[in-house]
Amino acid sequence: HSSPLEKVRELYFDTLVFDTQTLRHLVHAFSSSQLMIGTDYPFNFHDKHPVDRIKEAGFDAKVIEQLTSINAKRFLGIV
Repeated sequence: HSSPLEKVRELYFDTLVFDTQTLRHLVHAFSSSQLMIGTDYPFNFHDKHPVDRIKEAGFDAKVIEQLTSINAKRFLGIV
C-alpha cells in the first residue's frame, strides 16, 4: 500500500502560482515531473508571461523544458 504522500506525488500540479518561491517549493515537494503550465480559462488570465515566471525561478534547462512542454505532452499522451 502506498502512503498518502506517495499517492499525492502521482498527481499533476499547475505552475501558475504567480510566485517563484511557491513554484520552487512545488518542484521540491512534488518533483519537476509532476508540474505543468495550466490555465485560468475562462477567467481573466493574470499572468501574461507564465514561462517567464518559470525561468525566473532559477531552474535548469531540463526542468524548464519539463514544466513548459514535456510534462503536458506526457499527460496528454502525445509522447
